[in-house]
Amino acid sequence: MAPTIRVTLAVVVGIRRFEKRLKAVHGAGPGGHGRGIRPWLRRDGENGQRRDSRKDLLRVHLSSTLTAMEAPEMINAGELVLKRWEPEWAEEAAAAVRESLPELEPFLPWATAGYGLEESRAYIRSSVENWAAGTESNYAIFTSTGELVGSIGLMTRMGPGTLEIGYWTRTPWAGRGYMTAAVRALTRVALTLSGVERVVIRYDAANRPSAAVAAKAGFTEVDRSYREPAAPGETDVIVTAERRAAAA
Repeated sequence: MAPTIRVTLAVVVGIRRFEKRLKAVHGAGPGGHGRGIRPWLRRDGENGQRRDSRKDLLRVHLSSTLTAMEAPEMINAGELVLKRWEPEWAEEAAAAVRESLPELEPFLPWATAGYGLEESRAYIRSSVENWAAGTESNYAIFTSTGELVGSIGLMTRMGPGTLEIGYWTRTPWAGRGYMTAAVRALTRVALTLSGVERVVIRYDAANRPSAAVAAKAGFTEVDRSYREPAAPGETDVIVTAERRAAAA
């Protein structure tokens, strides 16, 4: 897809998502919480002029989503191959998540006992949409014999110049160096994309397997921040590790 088309799609998707979030907060439609009021209108300065702060919010929202990517649809990583997620893999992906729940559930809020085929299909649909918008590039990880090892992806949510990598490993293939190889390969590609200065991995301080992958893939811790735990095994400490172009 041409960059101009990709950016246009990103604008449309970004606006629609922003509108949904605004409605969720302020209410909309008959009987909505915000009916009859406009909480986004604010007095501006001493002259008391009213301005629509939704425009400011939209600019902020789009600035964090419009780092459009041109990532390849397939990446070779030695014994592995990373392929853009396709709908026909939904059943295998659901099975992979279910058999890996003991390892995934402590640190991934979406990894629950209720995860099934519909959730897997929804994830892949979202991946296809976000790829078209240029905000995410999610890959299934396969062995040379076609076995699904896990998932990995790039996200633009940290703003211009930075791409974030997220990943999970299917339990039977954990601890065998596969995810480290996948992270290294995806990082090399990410740092060749236009405008990308660094790649980061963010993980909970208690998530030792994820920390080990980041370290083995050449990432260096640069920050610790705090947030409310979202999964049962999480602490309130989020570690950010990065790798820059010079180290790629």
